[in-house]
Amino acid sequence: MHSLVSEIATASSEQDRGISQLTTAVQQMDKVTQSNASNAEQTASASEQLNAHAATLKETVMQMRMLVGGSVLAASGESSRTSVHTGAREVRGAPSGRQNPKPSGGRFLSQ
Repeated sequence: MHSLVSEIATASSEQDRGISQLTTAVQQMDKVTQSNASNAEQTASASEQLNAHAATLKETVMQMRMLVGGSVLAASGESSRTSVHTGAREVRGAPSGRQNPKPSGGRFLSQ
């Protein structure tokens, strides 16, 4: 009888260790899950900010194209698909012999 009680006590102790290990594993998985949720929220927030910046940049580029290309379009009568190049290259649709203004010290000077 004594050996039977001893075996039950040993088995019970082993079960207790197993349950403790399971509890630890579940707690670790819970921490990882919480960390993943936090990372997902941060990623979503960063994505929204990036989309907003991209929209702002797109709008700025469109405004710059209108400012730079608008005078060329008005002078040449071409569509909005006119390509505009910077530097010493000629602007397609611009009157021949004229080149783009080139930035110099914060001001535009004709070349």
